[in-house]
Amino acid sequence: MSNADPPKNQPLRGSSRVRAGVSRPRSVYANRVDVAWSQEAVALSFGSILPLAPDGESHPELTRRLILSPTLAKGLSRRLNAALRQISGFPMDPGPSRREADPDRVREMVAALGVHTGYEDSFKLLRQTILEDRFLFAFVRPDESRDPAILRTCQVLGMPPHACELFQTGIPQANVILLGYEHGPSGGLYKAYLEFGSNLVGAGPGGEESALLHMGVKWTPAKPGHYILTRYEAFPRYTVDDMLERLREAHFGPEHETYRAVIESIAMKAVECRDREAFLYVEARESETGRCSFDLNLYRANLKMTDIAPELTALFEIFQVPQSHLARRLEKSGDQIFGHVSGGIDRTNRPFVTIYHGELGSTF
Repeated sequence: MSNADPPKNQPLRGSSRVRAGVSRPRSVYANRVDVAWSQEAVALSFGSILPLAPDGESHPELTRRLILSPTLAKGLSRRLNAALRQISGFPMDPGPSRREADPDRVREMVAALGVHTGYEDSFKLLRQTILEDRFLFAFVRPDESRDPAILRTCQVLGMPPHACELFQTGIPQANVILLGYEHGPSGGLYKAYLEFGSNLVGAGPGGEESALLHMGVKWTPAKPGHYILTRYEAFPRYTVDDMLERLREAHFGPEHETYRAVIESIAMKAVECRDREAFLYVEARESETGRCSFDLNLYRANLKMTDIAPELTALFEIFQVPQSHLARRLEKSGDQIFGHVSGGIDRTNRPFVTIYHGELGSTF
């Protein structure tokens, strides 16, 4: 920490232009910080370690105390971590928690990139199971000068080296980057995606039937070197009728007829808001298992989550998940825009459905 004052009229990096109660904050040099806490507050005491006393010991003199609520202290911790990562060569202690995927770690790293982001929430249903701690940050790739910082973020989160090489090769062609976290049956996973929106320009009527839209990587630091690579093929020529026919032919057998009917009902509600060519059908295929799932991107319908509440109720019944979970979810995000629905058979041969929603629309 420096005891030098910042140049006049030059705000510190990360500071907000907020009118304070004094004309200028007082700078205090400190080389000693003590922390105390209770259930109600966190206290930070600042001061200096004085020169050696006659008894040969150094004695700290704590002259300032800052008392914060636990919530504010947690926010301060994130801001400090984000600032330190911007200091070139500053060694960050990975700590024991880095062996497990941590959702707060993703939030910190995205904040450190300093980019404007969109945010998408989701929940996944399996039989008698709901997985809710899932989210994605999306941002437009700024320019090639920021590519190393994006790649470094993935490396700090523990993306395996071979996956980093794939990501590094694909970044120059991407127009959108997505970083996030999901809690699954086996624990937490980090996830990173490259979106190739320009690939859709040559697809559609008169062009190729499908095009690579996303390349996604999922991993956990708990399993070094292991990752799941998924390719997402978009079918921009598909109308809603084509999408539903594809679902019947490729993804739903007779035993899943009720499940399919609910997905079709959601799609028909979207058609009531926009024409049948306004939406996007995507299939995801994992390189490791060959598993294929579907995704209907219906953001352009601008349906709210409450608009599809009857269909969500039916899905919770099909997957035998208590309706109380849905009620809590709708209370929290019922006014958000329903985005897309994905589903199929997971890598353990279990049916699943995932619902995505957010305050903003799709990036495609």
